[in-house]
Amino acid sequence: MVGNKDFVGARPYMEELVSRFQASDQKDNLESVYFYLAISYLVEYSDTSSKGSLTKAVEWLQRMQREFPNGKNAIKGYLYEADAYRGLQDFLKAADVYEMMLKQPLEARMNYEQRMEVLEKLTQALYIKREWKRGLPWFTVFLKETRNPEHKAMAAAALLEGNIKEGHFDVALEYLRFLVGESEARYNLQLNVALIDAGDRLAKEKRYTEAMLMYRMVLTVEEITKWQKERLTDLEGQLNRLRITVKDKDNERAIELETKIFNTKAQIKGLEDLKSYTSELQVRIARNYLMTNRDWESFYAYMNLIEEYPDNANVESYIYAAFTGATKINKPDAVISLGEQYLDNSKYVQYRDDVIVKLLEYYKNRGEYYDFFELAKSFVEQSPNTDYAKSVIFLMGDTYTKLSQFDDMIRQFEAWDKKYPTSPMTPGLYYWIGLAKILKSEYGEAWDNYNKILLDYPSSTYAEDSLYRRGICYMGIEDFDGAKRDFNAYIRQYPENSQRGEVEFFLGEVDSATGNVESALNHYNKVEEYTDSIQFIQNAYFRMGALLETNRDYEKMAQVYGTFIDKYADRGELTGAIFHLGRAYELNDQPQLMLKEYLAAISEFGDDPYTYGLDDILKAYPEGYYLNKERIAQNLALLQKLNTDASYRKLIADDRQAVFTFLGQNPLIEEPIKRALYDQNFREGLVKNQESIQPWLTKYQELSTVFPSETPEDSFSRLYKQAREDGEETLALRLKYSLAQQGVKVDPGRVFTEDDFFYASPVSLVWVGKQIEQYDTTAARSAFEMVVEDHPSSDQVFNALVALGNLEMEAGNNQQALEYFERAEREFPMHEDGVDAVLRQGDVKRKMGDNASAREKYRQVSTTRDWRGPAHAEALYKTGQSYAEEGDLKHALASYERVYIGYSAYTDWASKAYLESGRTLQAMGNKEDARRTYDEFLENDMFKTTEVYPIIQQERKSL
Repeated sequence: MVGNKDFVGARPYMEELVSRFQASDQKDNLESVYFYLAISYLVEYSDTSSKGSLTKAVEWLQRMQREFPNGKNAIKGYLYEADAYRGLQDFLKAADVYEMMLKQPLEARMNYEQRMEVLEKLTQALYIKREWKRGLPWFTVFLKETRNPEHKAMAAAALLEGNIKEGHFDVALEYLRFLVGESEARYNLQLNVALIDAGDRLAKEKRYTEAMLMYRMVLTVEEITKWQKERLTDLEGQLNRLRITVKDKDNERAIELETKIFNTKAQIKGLEDLKSYTSELQVRIARNYLMTNRDWESFYAYMNLIEEYPDNANVESYIYAAFTGATKINKPDAVISLGEQYLDNSKYVQYRDDVIVKLLEYYKNRGEYYDFFELAKSFVEQSPNTDYAKSVIFLMGDTYTKLSQFDDMIRQFEAWDKKYPTSPMTPGLYYWIGLAKILKSEYGEAWDNYNKILLDYPSSTYAEDSLYRRGICYMGIEDFDGAKRDFNAYIRQYPENSQRGEVEFFLGEVDSATGNVESALNHYNKVEEYTDSIQFIQNAYFRMGALLETNRDYEKMAQVYGTFIDKYADRGELTGAIFHLGRAYELNDQPQLMLKEYLAAISEFGDDPYTYGLDDILKAYPEGYYLNKERIAQNLALLQKLNTDASYRKLIADDRQAVFTFLGQNPLIEEPIKRALYDQNFREGLVKNQESIQPWLTKYQELSTVFPSETPEDSFSRLYKQAREDGEETLALRLKYSLAQQGVKVDPGRVFTEDDFFYASPVSLVWVGKQIEQYDTTAARSAFEMVVEDHPSSDQVFNALVALGNLEMEAGNNQQALEYFERAEREFPMHEDGVDAVLRQGDVKRKMGDNASAREKYRQVSTTRDWRGPAHAEALYKTGQSYAEEGDLKHALASYERVYIGYSAYTDWASKAYLESGRTLQAMGNKEDARRTYDEFLENDMFKTTEVYPIIQQERKSL
């Protein structure tokens, strides 16, 4: 139960352990029992707010400390004890504990964070209790040792107020220097009232700094009374001693003392009859802190008011002010504690709505979503017609979206829309429902929501963004005219809006989709003028590059990516841009520049596991090298032959078929040369004059000269060796993987361990995981999980999820496997290997005995045009298996026949389908058709190399 943190439930058992172990030789085991018993009461307090629980927690902690002063839980125990005292509002006892912890031997046992926690809480305790002399040394230590800027501000604030309180005024209080110290004037009631009045006047004139100096110099009635009484005692003592030594009652010194005694008594009587102005003074100070944005001092001033005057008629305002101050200085625990304290009192209503909204923000920021939604829903149900309800809807919509809980949001907000049809919340409800539907790709329904806002609530704060969102919906339903109309209207109405850059991007998308290239480029170019979002800027540049590539303007394409690299190398996806820049060079017949850029990028950026584009570069380099080398060779060989071999020129002039034969054998001849050779006049002209091919010949001669001679295998092996020498393990692992893909083994005896995971790129992690999963599934799982957790924006997350699903399915954890496959499909709907996740869902559903659902997934594959090919064949084959597993041989047979009839080119699946078709026919008692099926298979030479060929041979013989 303790392991499950059910400390309260475990309490009776722990008390029984105390009873049993107390007098036994197992007494040493009681430290943890005492500790968790204390925790059980602390947990109970958090649920019930019972002060008695805190008292019991202290008792158990002190018992642990007595019996196990050097125990493993000592530090935590003292921290919890002090926290309990704070909960009991006994800040001085808490301070006693903190001070003890800052002395040996406990001080030596604390780490830096624990020491800072103790100093912070000691500062708070002594500040609240106005223990300046006791606190100043600790404030100084805290200020000196903490590295946290906010904590430095806290310590400095405490030191400032503490030193003022102690009379260290420096030049700032130059005009009050005569009031420093124990003087009669300093403790004159009228003077202190005047100081208050002066502070009030200065505050009214917004001269808050000077006002604060006045207020901080004011002494309370209680302080003045105490001083006057001590002064009276001192004066009476002086008079008594004088009368013993001097018998003359009319002695001037005696008269002077008697006068002072009389006046002092009068002052004391007046002070005792006077209503204390202490709380009013503290309110003035706190308010002055608030007005001068001295947030830390304001917070602690109001906290002190709450602590000292819990029954004050204005305590609701004090709690609210402290709550607001806690939000400003970012003290989440205090925000939540004060907010809940306020809401727990049903009499507090003046600031309730504001407290709820701010408290919701902190629940949301801390990820306490259960409390967030409970409070938010309760508020809306109680106050649906307030302006604050609109803020709550915004917070809820933002949180639902963050959590991807789109269905929950739609369900809840549509219910409120029906229940409160005239509420101020309505535009917000429409907006967030629409956004959820956009994110679910339900653009038509989302359009309805945004259209309602624009028609029925044109003055709503949501109207502006709704115009933009409606444009997005038009794009989603491919109404590009509507999208363009809304986006242009948005720019006209809100030309300086922060979303202008996004709108320019989508206008570029609309023009790109409708073939308006120049206008699209113009809008993409404007994106960076109106937004600082690197994501939209990067998308705009990359879309420009893609558009220029489609229109074969490769030189401008290279310029676009080059400009992006120059401007945004430190913010954007640099290696991705380099990858596309290399492609532009290649497409522009400059493969040597592509290879140069790629090799430089590999050396410079390959040791950073988060440069995801580099993995694309590593894959493209060897492919591009050999493709371009062969392309140059084929074109150069042809052009040289045409330039020097007259008989060949005559051959192709006379025999058109020879041209087709040659081009069929040399598929990399460039298109302009192909088109020229198809032309009879061109070929006949070549017989007489070779001038027409000279530009091509020169180009390929130059390309052959500048093309790098070092092969990718040699380049990568050289870089691998250097990376290992330089300790660049990320780069080395990337190169090892790339070389392995090329069939080159480096360090073949190396065994991967989990230590390798921490510097591996996502591609490397997936590869390493697959290398080791055969002998260490736990380590493999760690590798795949690291991809998902540490590289969430990498497309390798898809491969990792599928790999995790395969591991779980192999281990028999079918439900977990299914969740991985479903997540892969859901989060990567456009992934090039997305079909794998869908097929594997079918496989795992079959293992779970749900063949009907499995067939739905297989049908999803076989009816998706983009997945035509071997995936269709596999899906149909497995559909047949699912029917066979249910004993439905007729449908199984039909599925197998569809495979080898429609997908015979995919010999592996077709051959398996032939085998299962023959076996199914035999099971149905139709041996003759089984023979014909096997004969048809065996007569087709294309199947002779398949794995099942000898199996079918053997089965045919048996028939």
